[in-house]
Amino acid sequence: MSTNTAHKNQVGGKSRHAAKFTKVCDGRKQPIRGLWKRNDRYYAQLTVFDPITGKNRVQRIPLTDKQNEPVGTIAQAVAVMESLRTKRRDTGLDTQVRRAPRFGVYADLYLDAISAGAGAKKPRVIIGERAMLKQWRKHFGDIRLDQIRKVQVNDFITQRLKIRRSPRSCNLNVIVLRNVIKRAIEDGLLPANPIAGLKPLKVTFRKRSLCTAADIDKIVDATCQSRTNNKRETFRSPRTQSSLRTT
Repeated sequence: MSTNTAHKNQVGGKSRHAAKFTKVCDGRKQPIRGLWKRNDRYYAQLTVFDPITGKNRVQRIPLTDKQNEPVGTIAQAVAVMESLRTKRRDTGLDTQVRRAPRFGVYADLYLDAISAGAGAKKPRVIIGERAMLKQWRKHFGDIRLDQIRKVQVNDFITQRLKIRRSPRSCNLNVIVLRNVIKRAIEDGLLPANPIAGLKPLKVTFRKRSLCTAADIDKIVDATCQSRTNNKRETFRSPRTQSSLRTT
């Protein structure tokens, strides 16, 4: 390889190729089961539960100490890895290492769920929720479910009111967001509702005036008069109808 080519493959003295995982060996040069290393960090390869798909998957987890600092020796790495395995085995809990899904991703899963056959919501309701979730997705961007806060929801409501959306429409948007959050809690992706206690906007309904007795009498009289005129037209004699045509 030429000097120029070698220089192109290095940036700042480091290789452009990503560092690879390598197995960690003990003092007898035997690989330690489940322990890997990349650069200067140790990783434990464990089977973890994916809360989004509901299935188990293999993942390499970075090993850190109690101060959340990367472990520096093989002995420390083995100890932390065994503690993860023991915790999972003794408590019956899977090692939760994956963060909550992004709002847009889970919103799609929610829409698939409410559209799935018997027991799902009505088509017109699904169409409405799909449109509202599109608005929420645009507002939230790429944030995750556990990053949703009341301040973001209040900002969404403010922006909707500025473009002359009614308070009732804004309340419906929040209801749809609550539906998604509630399902995420049921799926174990959120410990609690991050927008709990958010009060709906006050909605003022326009009062419709009721018909008075006099108005009803006018309607009845007009109806009766119309029927009387129709009957007169129907029962005219042929001579009268003929004279009307001639005229």
